[in-house]
Amino acid sequence: MNDITYADSLKALLQVTQELHAKTETVAARDALFRVLAAPVYAGFANPAAPVAAMDGIAVQCTTIPDALVRLKQGQWISINTGEVIPEPFDCVIKIEEVQWEENIPVLTKKPNIFQNVRMPGEDFDKGTLLLASEHHLFPQDLSLLLASGCETVEIFKKPRVTFIPTGSELIEGIQSWKPGKILETNSAMVAGFVEQWGGIFRTTDFVPDDPDDLAQTIKVSMKDSDVIVISAGTSKGTKDLTANVLGLMGKLHFHGVQISPGKPVLLGTVSGIPVLGLPGYPGAAYVCSYLYLRPLVSALSHIPFALPRSIYTSAEEIHPRSQDAFYRVVGYEVDGVAYVRRIEGGSGSIASLSRMDGMMHIPPGTTIKKRDAVRVDVIHDRASKTVAARGIMDPGIIQLFSLLRKSLPDWRLQFWESPAEEALQSIVERNSHIAVLNVPTEGHDDVDDFVKRLQEQMHRVRALTRTSAIQLKERSEQKNLRDLPADMKIAVPKWKLHAWKSLLERQNMAPNHFQVIDPGINERQMVNALASTKWDAILIDSRLIQDASTIFMTVREHIDFVIPDGYMDLAVNRKLVDLILSDEFWMWVETQHGCDVKQRGLIE
Repeated sequence: MNDITYADSLKALLQVTQELHAKTETVAARDALFRVLAAPVYAGFANPAAPVAAMDGIAVQCTTIPDALVRLKQGQWISINTGEVIPEPFDCVIKIEEVQWEENIPVLTKKPNIFQNVRMPGEDFDKGTLLLASEHHLFPQDLSLLLASGCETVEIFKKPRVTFIPTGSELIEGIQSWKPGKILETNSAMVAGFVEQWGGIFRTTDFVPDDPDDLAQTIKVSMKDSDVIVISAGTSKGTKDLTANVLGLMGKLHFHGVQISPGKPVLLGTVSGIPVLGLPGYPGAAYVCSYLYLRPLVSALSHIPFALPRSIYTSAEEIHPRSQDAFYRVVGYEVDGVAYVRRIEGGSGSIASLSRMDGMMHIPPGTTIKKRDAVRVDVIHDRASKTVAARGIMDPGIIQLFSLLRKSLPDWRLQFWESPAEEALQSIVERNSHIAVLNVPTEGHDDVDDFVKRLQEQMHRVRALTRTSAIQLKERSEQKNLRDLPADMKIAVPKWKLHAWKSLLERQNMAPNHFQVIDPGINERQMVNALASTKWDAILIDSRLIQDASTIFMTVREHIDFVIPDGYMDLAVNRKLVDLILSDEFWMWVETQHGCDVKQRGLIE
């Protein structure tokens, strides 16, 4: 089946949901919390049913009280408490604080008004009043209303039963069974939480291997007590992806493949009127497709109207148009009162990104998003005001500092996006991040000085550590300087290390184009693993990653600095970050890192 558009998939989904028939049940009102009424509720009696006191005090008959100061006689008053029925002929209540006493006899200083501090019959609602309409979602206060009206039972929609079928011969349940080639099954935990949140009952079957007969039999058995069936994985078009073919033989396949990212292989079918949703195996794709397609199915049966709240944010980055609907996981943060979002890096297989994200941003096909464009986000967590955004150079020391920071200030978040130093500084200029993290060569020109001159605000520069980078050759060499190397050498230099590379060339008084410099576009650990199998002759990487010291050719030292605008230094998280840089705990950690030291750490300017 050919991929269909996102809009067409929603039309097919709507047709399936309209053919579903929700079941109802009668339960005790006290047990109906967060359920949805299937029938209206009318008051069994009035509330209050008789005149009652609204205050503690004394009840009197106001027509017998003269205007002047009066000392009440026996029979003209009775003591009464809040909520007690007021007996005839009394028709008002005087608050106890407004009564003066003489030898246990009440004295009134002013004439009371009729029905003063009295709750009249039916004041809240009368007998037969429509209290709650059908489709009302019951909250704690509603249960109190039901019981106060004499309604002890209610008719509600039954929780739909959702059966989850995990497929794949590679799946295992516990870490004890793990070995290369096996995958821990985790999507069921995520989908179970969704189903319960959307008002359903979740259960899962045993793992189903890559066998069409086993899958068909599991579906048949599940149909006996399921309202919705979810099949995890096996929805792509590989040799082991069997879900679409099995559903096509057992029932009707409404679509297989939607022009969305992530989640393209999603499929929807029905077997004997029961909807069957096929989710991609990657967690990111499973999350998006659960929200887009499983949520409407469960909600149509539970009648719980669940949807994430939407809010308008400002894009902190440019997003190029795509040919399909894109659903991005995003993080929100505030800078100078403006709420920004930025995409989280990581493919649909990233589980960590699902916990990090604050929301989901839908960008239609062919749409270009520019910096500072308004974008609409489905908000999962509103944590923008307690988030500090940092961009720049990554280093294990930065990760260690952020880890210490999370322990010290658990209510704050520090979100970091790796980027070249120039882009990190530019984000400070544009006022869409709080911190820039830079690598600055220990020798040569300092670009930060040029940057600071462009600003109208004082910058604080804090040095965290000094590290060593090295040229690692594919083969051992006896040469001692760059000039001895062949001019046609291909050296892989990631763009975030161009400062260090430039410093090496300046030391050797060499032109930047002397070698063929390549940006590999991968991280340094991947560069080390790839060196032997690529056409590169050498790489420039962190010396901590080099295991064979004999392949090191030259080294260069560079500082890792934080640049923080003066206006953000008062943030508790930034003050704590500086304290941690100067702490013994961080110093002891750096001492374990080859080629690193903290001799120059602290505030530079």
